Amino acid sequence: MLAIKNFKIYFRATVIAISCFTFLSLLTQASEFLQPKKILILDSQIISPYKEVKNATLIHLKELGYVEGKNLTIEQVNIGNFIGAAINTLRSSNDQNYNLYFINGTLALQGTLDFIAKNPNHPPIIFANVTDPISLGAISHFNRPPKQKITGVSYPVSIKKRFYFLKSLMPKVKTIGYIYADMPQSTAYISWIEKLFKDDESLKGIRIIYKKIDFIKSANGHKRMVFLAEKALTELDPLVDVYVSPNDQLGSTHEFSQMIYKQSKKPIFGLANEPYTIASLSPDFESNGKILAKMISRIFQGENISNIYPQESHSKVCINFDIIKRYPSIELSKNLSKKNQSECFAGEDLKVVR
Repeated sequence: MLAIKNFKIYFRATVIAISCFTFLSLLTQASEFLQPKKILILDSQIISPYKEVKNATLIHLKELGYVEGKNLTIEQVNIGNFIGAAINTLRSSNDQNYNLYFINGTLALQGTLDFIAKNPNHPPIIFANVTDPISLGAISHFNRPPKQKITGVSYPVSIKKRFYFLKSLMPKVKTIGYIYADMPQSTAYISWIEKLFKDDESLKGIRIIYKKIDFIKSANGHKRMVFLAEKALTELDPLVDVYVSPNDQLGSTHEFSQMIYKQSKKPIFGLANEPYTIASLSPDFESNGKILAKMISRIFQGENISNIYPQESHSKVCINFDIIKRYPSIELSKNLSKKNQSECFAGEDLKVVR
């Protein structure tokens, strides 16, 4: 009987201890949630895709309870694609007690990495719209614990799936025109394209002609780059069957696709559902923003960033049937040929023909 009585006392004490621990844990989480938070956002630029992903992130962050002007302070800086501007901003903000850096774009992250190399005591970093965070040294792998206080969601979608999709729309394509800006993300992406076309038998026989233009920094640099791209178009147009939007700031703007649509009779296959493109396999800005907001919320609630794995971009497919009708060389399957309106769906649902 004494043993049973002692067991009951021990059991009750254990239950009470667990309950107290759970209560204190919940109280700590609630306290973390109620504490005002402060974010520094560095944008490489304030055009597409940077603005769409950032806006989606902030909207979903608000849904999670973090509202600017109430329990959230946001400072935003557009570095205009100048790496030095990112370094100077972080240097001047180093004592502002930010809870998190939100780094939006490849060049913004490159500047951030240069800064933290000499300033290791920095808040957690979440990146977005970065083409190759592994080559930059920000992370070592996707879907694994980050080795430093950096995680986020990358920009590009599957290159293989992107070119398979193009080939399924234009099975007779022989030559692709690729006009790109001299940017770090372009260099990485082109190396992936070249490896794909070298190794993949189903893409043999397709030639890509590259044309590099100068990368122009500043707020309106993308518009000046379109002017340079128009000159490159004149040289390429007699040689190609289709243009593919580059994975850089030039390719994500509607001015670039509009220029090709107006100046050429050859179609353009898009990067991020830009106007005037026949179709695109693009990053899903809305889904990526939702993921990024959840990452930020977890950090705000006190979770260690090592538990928040970096991820590759979610994707979506968009087909612009009204644009496709202009180009008889594009062959649609029977289930698509009768449609008249544009359509978008999750990239995971795309089935393409090799």
